[in-house]
Amino acid sequence: MSSGSFFPIGVTTVTYTATDADGNTTTCQFTVEVTGTCDTLTELTTNMFINASNFVVNQDRDAIVTVDNIGANPTSGQIQFALTKPATSFFSTTIPAINYTADVLLPGGIATNNGDWSCTNNGIFYLCTSKPGVVINPGNSSIIGMNFKADGPSAVPNSKAQAVSSLGTGTGGDQNIDNNRAKSNLIIN
Repeated sequence: MSSGSFFPIGVTTVTYTATDADGNTTTCQFTVEVTGTCDTLTELTTNMFINASNFVVNQDRDAIVTVDNIGANPTSGQIQFALTKPATSFFSTTIPAINYTADVLLPGGIATNNGDWSCTNNGIFYLCTSKPGVVINPGNSSIIGMNFKADGPSAVPNSKAQAVSSLGTGTGGDQNIDNNRAKSNLIIN
């Protein structure tokens, strides 16, 4: 075990060996017993990325929402997030049902995991739910791609709107609601 590590539940033997400048060696050994139970910590957060938030009328841009597991344990159960769409009078929003490469962040784009999600459009927002069996392991993300287009009936220069993604409380075993929202401001120039 490295210095600073947490001891797991159960018995752990710790051994230290020290050698002085003359080559004399001594060893110290002891056991540590940790009893009890530990809560499973799953910590999810969400982020939203778009290459540029400025649009001209009829221009479209891909964007992604990432659901990131920054905790110590894999997700458990279904994961849900809502994407509040930018004002439909200015923008249309689509979320493809299949995996594709979103033209965002890297040259050549980012591969999405849209096929792992079911997204339902209720007019004001999309509710996206992970399909059965989807697990996000610690240090990993699921990437959901979408497209915003400045083509609403009132899409004129100086129009502003906002897209917001919000993870559901307790979704996937998440225990911290303080970091479950991300937003992007969209502007028509």
